[in-house]
Amino acid sequence: MNETEELIKAALTKHVEGTPHPGPILNALSTRRRRVRPTLIAIIAAAAVAVGIALPIAMQKPEASAPPAHTPMPVEPSKGIKMRYVLQPLPGFTERNRAASLDGSYQVRTWMKDICPQGKHGPECVASLSLLMYTAKHPYFADTPQSQGDSVVIGAGQARVWVDARQTMAKLTLRPAGPDTVLHLSLFDPAGDTRRKIIELARTIGVDNTTAVQPALSFGWLPAGFTRTVVGVRGGSPSTAEPGIQAQPDNARAGDVEARIVPKAVDEPGSGMLAVTLPDGRQVQIQASGSPRIPLDQLRRIAENLAVEPAPDLSWVGK
Repeated sequence: MNETEELIKAALTKHVEGTPHPGPILNALSTRRRRVRPTLIAIIAAAAVAVGIALPIAMQKPEASAPPAHTPMPVEPSKGIKMRYVLQPLPGFTERNRAASLDGSYQVRTWMKDICPQGKHGPECVASLSLLMYTAKHPYFADTPQSQGDSVVIGAGQARVWVDARQTMAKLTLRPAGPDTVLHLSLFDPAGDTRRKIIELARTIGVDNTTAVQPALSFGWLPAGFTRTVVGVRGGSPSTAEPGIQAQPDNARAGDVEARIVPKAVDEPGSGMLAVTLPDGRQVQIQASGSPRIPLDQLRRIAENLAVEPAPDLSWVGK
């Protein structure tokens, strides 16, 4: 992966972690978790396997004392998860990230733009735009502030918009259709004038239900309590993208698990990281994060039961 791709990855992670509305939301997240996880938002897209069925991945057997577990909800890989909302991005912005939970409670899309001359790199060289959705089924839905920021009219409804002092970061929250869905729009643009831009962007939001995010991997086993799975793809182009999945527990203070296809995986069991090699030679990074992390024997069992799905459509990455 070249320097530009590394910067894209870092910028995406930083941007999406800050996507929810400031103030009460960020306070709630930091209280309920010891970290704000990048939600598959830290899971990225890569060339995937051209196979028609899921292939189990062999790995070291877990220890015998595995707790009760559940079978994750299946998703039809060829169709994936439909993205519910879309917007008209600013000129020059291309889509670099999609993630969606299988239960429909969470989705995010991110567009980015490289704004520096060729050869120059740094955080100031990437402008980013994210559209994040929660439904009432997601635990973060209740954290949505009702009075933070200035009130603005978006279509037939009201929204709240907040802008930083330099007008380079703006965040907007609105409820597009009824009380059970909330959208968070976040824009970082060093060129400024973000208040005007984010309001105009919000007015372009519409129903999608045509584009999708497709899984390249799936969990065959998860510990009891891990009931939410997020499928995601992120990257700068189809050839450099990395796909993955993340399992999240019911307990908002517990750690989560993610698996993503990477150029080179790291095997550090003591740090909650396992490296798995797929039948076609590609590598998967499996990582337990948060505090407390799940036990190593459970992480090994997750790895043993990881499966490869048919190749997802990555043609949209970077467009």
